[in-house]
Amino acid sequence: MQLDTLSAMPPDSSSLEIRWFFSKPVPELKAFVLAAFRLKPLPEIRTDVYYPIPGREDLGLKTREGENELKKRRQSGLPLFFHDSQAGYLEIWDKWVVENGIEQEGYLNSISIRKKRWALKFTLSETGAWEVHPYESYLPRGIQMEYTALSWRDCAYFTFGLEGFGSVGQAEVEQFLALVPPCSELSLDHSSGYPAWIFRL
Repeated sequence: MQLDTLSAMPPDSSSLEIRWFFSKPVPELKAFVLAAFRLKPLPEIRTDVYYPIPGREDLGLKTREGENELKKRRQSGLPLFFHDSQAGYLEIWDKWVVENGIEQEGYLNSISIRKKRWALKFTLSETGAWEVHPYESYLPRGIQMEYTALSWRDCAYFTFGLEGFGSVGQAEVEQFLALVPPCSELSLDHSSGYPAWIFRL
């Protein structure tokens, strides 16, 4: 099945995402994530294989732990400002599981990204407090937060992102961002999805 045909079908899942990439560590963000990481002492380590699609920053195709995934950005990201001077692009992404082998689709160029990933999920309680859960927990609704060290060839990069799932809207993402420590790296210049970042490598 061609990817454009697949992405015209109802998605398997959707998410509201905001993400930044950095060329050096951001200690404030890593410390913020690790402060809530008491539920899982060790990060997840894995290698994802990406298949860049020329000219398509709105499409992401990858193999993750043996499963092929396609993500498509539903619309261009909208700038979201917080902490007065911080900002990122808030994007809606739809995701499908690709049953056929990626090689059969003709996307042979690949980029392997090694990831050391600290990820957690959060839900909003009835009292208005954020409750933290292990990343592996199945939750129908919430926000996933991650800080990840990335390795490609001999280069190191870092990313921080939030992913709202299960009909989480902009208001809840903004509410969570109010907890994130202010830092100059959280700017529009550093904000994008994975496909756009990979094109810059």
